[in-house]
Amino acid sequence: MASVPYEYACDEQAGFAMGTAHVRFGYVTSLTGLGMTTPFSRDLAVSVPFNSSAPPSFQGLQYQPRPSLTTSTSGATVAGGGAVGSAKVVGVMEKFSWNGGVGDAITLSFYVSRTTATQIKSLQQTSTNNTRISSLAWWIADYDPQAKMWFEQAYPLSGSISGILQGAGAPALNVDLSPGSAQASAMQIYKVALTVGPAANLSYSLQFANTLNAKVIKSWGLVVGTMA
Repeated sequence: MASVPYEYACDEQAGFAMGTAHVRFGYVTSLTGLGMTTPFSRDLAVSVPFNSSAPPSFQGLQYQPRPSLTTSTSGATVAGGGAVGSAKVVGVMEKFSWNGGVGDAITLSFYVSRTTATQIKSLQQTSTNNTRISSLAWWIADYDPQAKMWFEQAYPLSGSISGILQGAGAPALNVDLSPGSAQASAMQIYKVALTVGPAANLSYSLQFANTLNAKVIKSWGLVVGTMA
């Protein structure tokens, strides 16, 4: 049976602050590797629209509901959860691509701070043999117009994945040190693109959805002795 590909283009402007349209947006929530033993900093502060009834299921986003002022029956002003929260992330997503097979690589393009971009660029130039990605996690959300609610479209159900940079003839990692176009943030941002293939004998669960209630769990990577 042929694999079903998954490809999501995200609006990076909306990733910083959603406008009046309900468009797909997403984040790289954690990244460790390329010789680094500590994670890259979550130094991008973003505004995250979601449903006021419940926060996202993916704990790796570290979503913080934004307090809104309401009045209690006693007349006191109290804080209550609004429909827009916040988070700190490594990167704001531009695109996610995966052909759907357990051995197929995952490609992400996303925008990061200047500090993160220069750090990755330096590691790329000085640690050319270190292609290990120890931890990588993402979260993508979209809006279901029929349900009139946001839903989580793609994230690693396992919490994160690890793998190896993969490309034709060279590790697939690119850092563009010219500032990006999304200016919803007060800081300049820079584009990073990476392609990660599964490491040997490791398997992860990835969750995808096209609507609020249409969810599917797919496997990525293969453990010896199991079937694809």
